[in-house]
Amino acid sequence: MAPAVPTRAQVLQLYRSLLKAGQRFPDYNFRAYTERIVKEDFRINRGVTDPQKLRELFSYGQSQLQLVLRQTAIQQMYATTRVVVDPLASMLSPEAPKA
Repeated sequence: MAPAVPTRAQVLQLYRSLLKAGQRFPDYNFRAYTERIVKEDFRINRGVTDPQKLRELFSYGQSQLQLVLRQTAIQQMYATTRVVVDPLASMLSPEAPKA
């Protein structure tokens, strides 16, 4: 028996999970790349209605989510320097007023 076709709610949950997982990257470039790719891939495949293709894409998305989660865990183990485009609030000390 083939796995069930993912529902719209499951697809949206996967989309949100991928975006949220991408925000865990300490490096701005990885965060921006992940967000751009996730949004682009979901936009490209928005009109897919074939049940087999939907199952394949959903399975691929789940594997990519696991990949992003592994990569964020690995990157968080190593210190990185902040770049100019990182949010200023994360660089301010607790006593300094936030912009």
